[in-house]
Amino acid sequence: MSLSRADLRDKRLDRRLVKIAEQLAKSPASPINEACGNWASTQAAYRLFNNPKASAAGILKPHWEATPGRMAGCGGPVLVMQDTVFFSYGSHLKTRGLG
Repeated sequence: MSLSRADLRDKRLDRRLVKIAEQLAKSPASPINEACGNWASTQAAYRLFNNPKASAAGILKPHWEATPGRMAGCGGPVLVMQDTVFFSYGSHLKTRGLG
């Protein structure tokens, strides 16, 4: 798992990140509180998400670094899909006057 190489400048946060990622991966369709299993784990997840040391770039860095190696192991072309669709319902008759 590339997250095990994450460096959030705090070993406790690094361990918490891996644990929370494992919990969320086991139950990807569940809300955070259900995936975490108990109140203490849910609170730990939200503390991690609100910690300034746990930036998106810091969490994604090991994934970015591991991606070329994973792609090289494919032995051929790698297709990268991107969805640039944008939906706006601002002018839809049923949404006028909402929020």
